[in-house]
Amino acid sequence: MISFTNIKTNHKDAKLLLNWRSSSYFQNKSLTTIKSNLRNQITWLKVSSKKQDYCHWFIKFKKKKIGWICITEPNFLARSIRWGYYIGEKKYQYLGSIVPFYLYNFIFFKLNYKFILGETLSTNLTMARVLKFHGFKRIKTIKKFLLRNGRYLDKYNFNLSREDWLKQKKFQEINFFQTMLAIS
Repeated sequence: MISFTNIKTNHKDAKLLLNWRSSSYFQNKSLTTIKSNLRNQITWLKVSSKKQDYCHWFIKFKKKKIGWICITEPNFLARSIRWGYYIGEKKYQYLGSIVPFYLYNFIFFKLNYKFILGETLSTNLTMARVLKFHGFKRIKTIKKFLLRNGRYLDKYNFNLSREDWLKQKKFQEINFFQTMLAIS
């Protein structure tokens, strides 16, 4: 079973997140890059835990922490919220395309948002395919969003409506009640 659990502001959780996030694999795919610094990671966790517009959790599979997932930047007028995630344990990356289902259901049916916003770099084609497979529509391309390794990269913005999510019959196995139990 996939579940989400709170991230604590301690050395153990900070170290795990830092190890995942500072790997070259994620540095090349992420919108942001970080330096491997445990003190900065702990500070980031402390600041994040106090934010009103940000929540994050560990993704767990069979009680093992395998990744990170978040929601941020709620827009109460548009009833939209942005999300992000990654599977840090390479052994479990095959779960990357189903983990978000739990969060989508939580956002649409517990938090009552109408839209979920996602984004990825133009070089992260796997994530763009996953988003499209889930029913997201690409709504904007920001050209030359960032310069990395001497090369300009574009950013793709995506949108998933509750209406489009409900049309995704192939995903109905992940039900609402399972989702409520999965997020703690």
